[in-house]
Amino acid sequence: MEYTLKIIPKAEKEFLTLAKTERNKIRKKILSLAENPKPFGSQKLKETDYFRIRVGDYRIIYSVDDNRSERLVDHINQILSSTEAVRFAVGYFFLSGFTSFAQKLDGEKELRLLKAWVKSV
Repeated sequence: MEYTLKIIPKAEKEFLTLAKTERNKIRKKILSLAENPKPFGSQKLKETDYFRIRVGDYRIIYSVDDNRSERLVDHINQILSSTEAVRFAVGYFFLSGFTSFAQKLDGEKELRLLKAWVKSV
């Protein structure tokens, strides 16, 4: 699973003041956090939701929004209760997943599914 990186404006502004060699080292480490947000050497800061990792003389302070407990089907079911039309654009679609919310589609005026790949499981 790849995470999305968001850099606050104040951090970006400070980052841009660094020497190019330092920026490259820090950029590489920040980008690696998208693949592995808790790498070896990272430390959770006490009494906060933040982590710290060192890059030379610098520290990257960051948080991880790990919402794996949320399920897409729960969001879809919530939205379906107040819609008149349903349109999905997906890269792939498992028909078995459709059954998780199919009963909520009763009475919908329109259903469109734009897909690149459909796979039955």
